[in-house]
Amino acid sequence: LVYRKESDQVKFVVSNGMVHKVLHVYHDEFAHCGTEKTFQDVSANYWFPSMRSKIKSCIEDCLTCLMASVSSNWKEGELQTTPTAKNPFQIMHTDHFGPLPESREGNTSYSLLTHILIDQGLLDFSR
Repeated sequence: LVYRKESDQVKFVVSNGMVHKVLHVYHDEFAHCGTEKTFQDVSANYWFPSMRSKIKSCIEDCLTCLMASVSSNWKEGELQTTPTAKNPFQIMHTDHFGPLPESREGNTSYSLLTHILIDQGLLDFSR
């Protein structure tokens, strides 16, 4: 075990291979706190190079935090206006549906690609 002494405190030095596991415990399992709180909690007992930037990057990439921080102005499921297309394939929309009950071919989801001008869709089945 490698330790680092800072003022009157001794901190465990975390190897590069273990940084992700430490951040997982302190961020994912401890209520998905923000960068500063996670930094305070981790730095109380541990040290590793570029600690603050690695914690910030971990939190920015956290899907749970991203989903929870969606703007309150965004209303799920509301229809939006679409500009008028002048040429085929100028404006495209895509959607993905699934999981669905497995088909005979083993597909459990599908993707739909639509271009606006003639409103025809291209369906692609996925596994």
